[in-house]
Amino acid sequence: EEDQMRLNRERERLLKEHGAHIARIKSLLVKHGIRMDLNSKFPERIETVKDPFGDEVKPDLKAELVREYKRYQLIVEQLKELHQEQKRRVKEEKTEAMEQIIRLMPLKGIGWQSSWVLVMEFFSWRKFKNRRELAACAGLVPTPYDSGSSQREQGISKAGSRRVRSIMVELSWLWLRYQPDSKLSQWFHTRCYLSHYPTIDFPRYLRYMVQSSWLSTGRSRNFKPDGGGSGAEVSAWRVREGRLRLIKQLA
Repeated sequence: EEDQMRLNRERERLLKEHGAHIARIKSLLVKHGIRMDLNSKFPERIETVKDPFGDEVKPDLKAELVREYKRYQLIVEQLKELHQEQKRRVKEEKTEAMEQIIRLMPLKGIGWQSSWVLVMEFFSWRKFKNRRELAACAGLVPTPYDSGSSQREQGISKAGSRRVRSIMVELSWLWLRYQPDSKLSQWFHTRCYLSHYPTIDFPRYLRYMVQSSWLSTGRSRNFKPDGGGSGAEVSAWRVREGRLRLIKQLA
């Protein structure tokens, strides 16, 4: 299970390095009042570029920028290789994890990269008996504070996987953007936009989303989404006889 997480975790690290190299190059240029696009012609343009006073870039700075650009290019190539390998596995390998990724991808707002992270980090190697276990493992459970007359909600526990939580927050907003007419989106707008405390209901919306994603993988036939007495219907897919069948109409 640990080995199957390596690709997406390496990609996460490479993306951070990718951003760091871009920021470094731009900061070195801006220090001298120069703004340039970071493209394939960068090494050629840096040889002739001039600052606002008409002076050319100094030799040592120019050499540093070229070396930094080469490191940036190496990161770009490695990211391309990782993406190609991930896509190849989704198309060619017939493992349970790859099948789960394929089942998640038809949902609007969830692409192959988001599906990969959810499956490899969470769904492919964990088994959940009910919705409470699922939410607790993702760190999406409330942490109320009740002491004397002081009662307040401190937010989610954050005890689970940070990668799963971060991707679920992103997917939750994408769901609202790409499926604004779904019942889950309408429930969120009603509960949050018309409420004086919208942040209290967002963790519950996140729990609905992670339950929906889990059901889409088809691993659990007896797992039931959390209705919570709110009337919210959770989008989910089940696998029967090799076909995807919608079990709760959401959109």
